[in-house]
Amino acid sequence: MFSSHFYSAFFLSFAVFGLIACSGETTNTTSEDITGIEEPVVNPPIPNKSTTITLSWLPPTEYSDNTQLTDLAGYKIYYGNTESSMNKTITINNPGLSSYIVENLTTNNDYYFSITTFNSKGIESVFSNVVNKTL
Repeated sequence: MFSSHFYSAFFLSFAVFGLIACSGETTNTTSEDITGIEEPVVNPPIPNKSTTITLSWLPPTEYSDNTQLTDLAGYKIYYGNTESSMNKTITINNPGLSSYIVENLTTNNDYYFSITTFNSKGIESVFSNVVNKTL
């Protein structure tokens, strides 16, 4: 199934561009505790909008047996709304890339990402660590 020689460790990170919803900290203080201050107004949720996430990784240079990696052909990005359902795939047929912008993601959703490599024979590595982001 998987080549025991294929590099299996990645460092996967991401940057988010677009609209991000943030909420402030809450305390146990009420308006009765502080005179002259009204209760805060809670803004309505931000409507779903399309945004992007930029994933970046360190390309592998060695097989798992520490020999030089010579036939890296590309990457596959797996993602979805839960770690157990990363059923969307993006194939990158350029082994020279070390980042990718995932587009058309909607705000107010969780996203989980993992990446694999594949060689010129189509043999795919194990999954990288999973990263997640709530937009």
